[in-house]
Amino acid sequence: MRRLVVFDALRFTAVLAVIAIHTTAANADTNLFSFGWNQFARFAVPLFILMSGFLLMGSMQHKTMSVREFYRKRFTKILIPYLIWTVIYTAFSSLGLLKDGQWLQFFKITFLNTITGNGFVHLYFLFVIFQLYLLFPFLKSWIVAKPKQAIIYTFLVTFIVQTAVYAHSIEWIHLPQTGISYGSYFPTWIFFFVFGMFLAIHYKTLEQIIRKQIHFTIGIWIISFSLLLSEGQQTQTFGLSMKPSVMLYCVTSYFMFYGLFLNMQKKLEQHEKRLKKLADSSFMVFLIHPLLLEVGRYFNENYLHLAILEGNFNSVIWFIVVTVLSIGFALIHYKLKTASLLPLMIRKPLTLLG
Repeated sequence: MRRLVVFDALRFTAVLAVIAIHTTAANADTNLFSFGWNQFARFAVPLFILMSGFLLMGSMQHKTMSVREFYRKRFTKILIPYLIWTVIYTAFSSLGLLKDGQWLQFFKITFLNTITGNGFVHLYFLFVIFQLYLLFPFLKSWIVAKPKQAIIYTFLVTFIVQTAVYAHSIEWIHLPQTGISYGSYFPTWIFFFVFGMFLAIHYKTLEQIIRKQIHFTIGIWIISFSLLLSEGQQTQTFGLSMKPSVMLYCVTSYFMFYGLFLNMQKKLEQHEKRLKKLADSSFMVFLIHPLLLEVGRYFNENYLHLAILEGNFNSVIWFIVVTVLSIGFALIHYKLKTASLLPLMIRKPLTLLG
C-alpha cells in the first residue's frame, strides 16, 4: 500500500486529540469549555487503534511472512519503546523512592508496571497494541476468510466489555478488581483494530463513498457528538473513553475526518513532506507529552506561579505549550537522527508501512 497523506493528517489529528484530553482533564468537571474540548477529543485512542489495524493490514495484506518472522520484526517496534518509557515514567513517579535509595522497591514497581501497562496514564496503549499484534496473524486469516463474522463478533466483544465498564462506572454493576485496568485488555479495543483491518482491505472502494457522502457523515458525527456530550454530563462519565457512546463517536469521527481530508487531499499533498515529518513524529509526541505536562505543572505550582496557567482557560495555554514542546522535541530528534537510545524510543507502531 502506498503511503496515504490522508492518514498522515489523521495520525497528527489523533495525537493532538490525546494532548487535548490530558491538558483539559484537570478542570473538565468545572469549566464548560474544557469539558466540551475534552469530549470532542475522545475519539483519540480508539482512532489510533483503528489506524494501527488499518496500516498494519495495509502493509501485510499481500506479503508472505511466517508468524515467527512477523513477531520478530514487529514486536521490537513496540516492546523496546514500551520498556524504556515504562522505566522513565516509573522513575518520574517514584522520585521519592530513588532519592531514599529504595532501589529494590523501585524495581518491583517497575516490573509490576511493565506487566500491567500501568507505567503512566497513556502507556496502556502500547500494552494493548502488543496484545493485538500477538493476535494479528489469526485476525488476518479471519478477516480475509470471513469478514462479516470477524466484524460482528469483535464488535459484540468490545461492545459488551465497554458496556460493562460503563455500567460499573455508574454503579449499575460491580466488576471484579483485577489489578489491571480494563482498558489494558485487548477485548476492550479489538473491534477498532479489526475494523481498521477491514477498512484497509476495502479502502479504494470506500474512499469514493466517503468522499461523496461527506455532508451526511458530518450530520451523523454531529448527532454522535451531541449524544456523547449529553450522556457524559448526565452520568458524569466524561472522563471515560470505554463506553458505547465513545464507540459510536470514534467510528463517526473516523469517517468524518477521513472524508474531510480526502476532500482536502490536493492541499494536503502540497505540504506532504512537512505533514510526513509531523506524522512520523507523532509517536514520540504521544510518548513524551504527559511528562512535559507534569513537569510543567510541577514547576508552575512550586516556582513560577503564573496566573495564566491557573485561570479558566489554562487548558488552552497548557495545550499550546505542551504541543509546541512535544513537537519541537520530536522534530529535533527526527532531524538529528542520533545513534543514541532515543531512536529506539521513537520507532513507530503507528506507521506500519515499511
